[in-house]
Amino acid sequence: MALLIPAVWGGLAWALTFGLLELHPLAYLLVTAAMLKTTFSVRMLHRVAADIGRILATGDIAEVRRRMSALVSRDTSQLTPAQAAAGAIESVAENVTDSVASARLDDAANLIPARLAAVMLWLSTLALPGMLAGRAGRIMLAHHGRTESPNAGWTMAAMAGGLGVTLEKVGHYRLGDPAPEPCARHIGRATRALYATTALAALVAVGVIWLRWIFGWAV
Repeated sequence: MALLIPAVWGGLAWALTFGLLELHPLAYLLVTAAMLKTTFSVRMLHRVAADIGRILATGDIAEVRRRMSALVSRDTSQLTPAQAAAGAIESVAENVTDSVASARLDDAANLIPARLAAVMLWLSTLALPGMLAGRAGRIMLAHHGRTESPNAGWTMAAMAGGLGVTLEKVGHYRLGDPAPEPCARHIGRATRALYATTALAALVAVGVIWLRWIFGWAV
């Protein structure tokens, strides 16, 4: 299932876009842009995390715990405000690169993208107010191996360092320590970093496409 289903849908998408390219470049551009948009959920991730931050700021921890189940798989019934903030930030950071698929195959497919995403996240902290770029780079390199996933720790550690906080999943990892625990305002900074990283990745992708067009690269 992990190989066949993506291959079938990927093949259908390729056949469709190839046919549209033969038909007219504008048709190809419009349809592929719409198809590409369906593969991202940046706005939804931002909305859910922002809601957590807004409710957390009001002090309604019961509602925060209820809503956290949309972001994390851990038991949310006993989360403290700091743990809830950390969980929201961790979800934002992890989903800069991660996705839902067959776990081991997903790990293998994301080995390079996860590290590229972490570097882009670090580069984004250079331009964002309130972010600590130097610490983001140091924590990314020092703490990325603390998570069970070989990939998620890269962006999560970079985010922890950039925010200047400790992100902890009790019994599993602590990223960014020694540093204070996060609070509601850090969630907003994390989502801004998500958008900045996404924009940078889009610019890089457009640059690669432009170079392919200029030089006629076949790959």
